[in-house]
Amino acid sequence: MRRWREHLYPIAVKTVHGNKWGYIDGSGRVRISPIYDQADLFQTNGLAVVTVGEKQGVINHLGHYVVQPMYTWINPFSEGRAVAQQEDGTNVVIDESGKVRTTTPYHYIGPFKDGRAVFQPLEGAHYGYLDREGKEALPPLYINANDFENDRATVQKDEQTWALINTHGYALQTYHHPYVGVLSEGLMSFQKEADGKAGYLNEKGDIVIAPSYDVALPFSEDRAIVGLTKDYDTHYGLIDREGKVLIAPHYNEVRDLKEARYGLGEPIDPTQTFLGTHYALATKDGELLSDFVYTDIEPFHDGVASVVQADETFLIDLSGQKASPAFQGAGVMTKVNGLWQVFINNRIRYYDEGGQLVWEPETTIQLRQLYQVKEQLYRPDQNYIVYYPEIEGMTDAAQQRRLNEQLKTWSQVKTIPAEQLKEAAYTGDFEVQFFKKHLLVLELSGYNYPFGAAHGMPTKMYVNIDLRDGHVYQLADLFQPGTDYVSILNQHIAAQIAHDPAHADVFPDAFQTIAPDQSFYVDDEALYIVFDVYEIAPYVAGFPTFKIPFSELAGMINEQGSFWTSFHATRA
Repeated sequence: MRRWREHLYPIAVKTVHGNKWGYIDGSGRVRISPIYDQADLFQTNGLAVVTVGEKQGVINHLGHYVVQPMYTWINPFSEGRAVAQQEDGTNVVIDESGKVRTTTPYHYIGPFKDGRAVFQPLEGAHYGYLDREGKEALPPLYINANDFENDRATVQKDEQTWALINTHGYALQTYHHPYVGVLSEGLMSFQKEADGKAGYLNEKGDIVIAPSYDVALPFSEDRAIVGLTKDYDTHYGLIDREGKVLIAPHYNEVRDLKEARYGLGEPIDPTQTFLGTHYALATKDGELLSDFVYTDIEPFHDGVASVVQADETFLIDLSGQKASPAFQGAGVMTKVNGLWQVFINNRIRYYDEGGQLVWEPETTIQLRQLYQVKEQLYRPDQNYIVYYPEIEGMTDAAQQRRLNEQLKTWSQVKTIPAEQLKEAAYTGDFEVQFFKKHLLVLELSGYNYPFGAAHGMPTKMYVNIDLRDGHVYQLADLFQPGTDYVSILNQHIAAQIAHDPAHADVFPDAFQTIAPDQSFYVDDEALYIVFDVYEIAPYVAGFPTFKIPFSELAGMINEQGSFWTSFHATRA
């Protein structure tokens, strides 16, 4: 059997070099060492996308790079091709050997379907189609263009004209409407008037279902999810190919669970819909198979689906009966090549089909013989999950206890009022940013998401710890007394903002000076100054970080001080 036929599964582990990803085999044995910052599932072609730093590449089952980590992201392969984004934000097509097939970059490239992929050039707003060789099979002539299905696709020619074309661009049918959706199972949603109600056409252009809905999704398994909107509030239901209403549009969500099953959602609190949804299981004909007892329900696969009920995750069958043991916590169970991947409380574990544990992550990071960091979990509620570090091995037990209590506080291990748990979700975690000799640098991260918000707020804190005595170093401890290190660091940061394209997002004049309690960390070669989200740049910029090599701070660093000697040899 060829090696790539062996199934491998991604795992995440905490290491002395940070949180890393690797792969195990079906017995739980590590086959590709945890060296990646992210690792995706292997695809059917025997390739997997991995992340190193901020770049993505592709490996095979031997762990060899097929594509070096050089792209911002790489989408999944389809028909032997993948779309990859370059550092400048443009997109190219690569094949399974990593060869770039396109001769020019594009603003947008979609997945390949029936040998064609929608593209948009860097200049111009219209769309065309590429072939698998990366050539422009159909020039960018269309205002809108959808993916092909069974060698046919809908495209928009002008404000009132859509067409159904084949892969050569020949118009099989023309539709004079302001909007026509994707072709799915022989039907397409459409609107007679711009921003009007939606119905469905057949391929000939005949109206099969009159426009009467505000939302009309593509058909799947002879059913379509539709919605009606009133006062900015949309309720969803289900219809068949003749337009018969099988589930009246009374629900705030209808999920297509595949295998002729649907999840019907009602708000937990109708007066505060942003607080979440609970679901019931229904057939494609609208028969309820359960009460509204699930806080999450995933699509069916081979007759089973993952659900969350009362802070437990388990499988149900097509009749809604429990089909697996229950795991404490809210998460999801996914069948992956003969194993169950169980992702609960932000951790991955694998079980065989008999329910036996195959692999789970270690909770101890062995720094060296003396020191170790243990992962502890604080979970007062399913909406508040914090993993925090606990250090062991320090000589002074009292100092160790005080340090660990401080780490718990910084990790947001605290009593949370019940009302607050209903309004927002919080997750916290940590990783080893750097360790050498006696210096341990921990990154404590958090994410607070107020329910209903567009996005949450991430946080990061760096703790530079001397394991000899538990002392937490401040930035000033790195420099010789009396040194105007603030001015020098400000100059370095200002120069990087002015000249480094990586910091082009920094708000004009936002940076003035570092703070007395400035966030920072160190490694073998440099000092890193870190700013919070929104502090000097927009949300999308994350945590602006400025690397200043120690070589550029020569003469300022206190090389005899305890901070420096905690991770360097003492000079005579």
